[in-house]
Amino acid sequence: MITSSSNSRMKYVIQLNKKARTRRQERVFVVEGIKMCLEAPREQIQEMYVSESFLADHCNQERLEGFYYEVVSDSVFSKISDTKTPQGILCLVQMPRYWILVINRLSKPCADALEDKRKSWYLSLSVPLSCMILVTDFVNWAASNGIMVQAWGKYGLYENQLFSHGAMCIFT
Repeated sequence: MITSSSNSRMKYVIQLNKKARTRRQERVFVVEGIKMCLEAPREQIQEMYVSESFLADHCNQERLEGFYYEVVSDSVFSKISDTKTPQGILCLVQMPRYWILVINRLSKPCADALEDKRKSWYLSLSVPLSCMILVTDFVNWAASNGIMVQAWGKYGLYENQLFSHGAMCIFT
């Protein structure tokens, strides 16, 4: 059990909490809280620290089965924690390697190449949709003013207030 904040590992955790440069250099970040610590990938957890009061709860002991953790006194845990009301568990998790950087670098050229295709696609879709909207609006205006508009050609059906909603659904 660690009872002193002058311990080298506790100083390391405090430094990770305070300095982003240290986190980037060491490729480690600090995770606090039971939910976040248990959801972190086990192979990426470097160290786990729990407070005495957290470990006093039998339910929390069951949750931590299979994990290696170090017990820290409550006073030291409040110093290494970044929150005002610590939950009692803290993990040092290794940052994932390069995948995010690779995805970001590949997505930019792909987005630039597809941008012109997207513009032409939107233009080709906007013309027929605009025509359909104009026809639907005209038919609805005519039906609301009592004008009968013949629709569907040879079938002899007339557009009136009863059919205006059905025609709108069909057009859209």
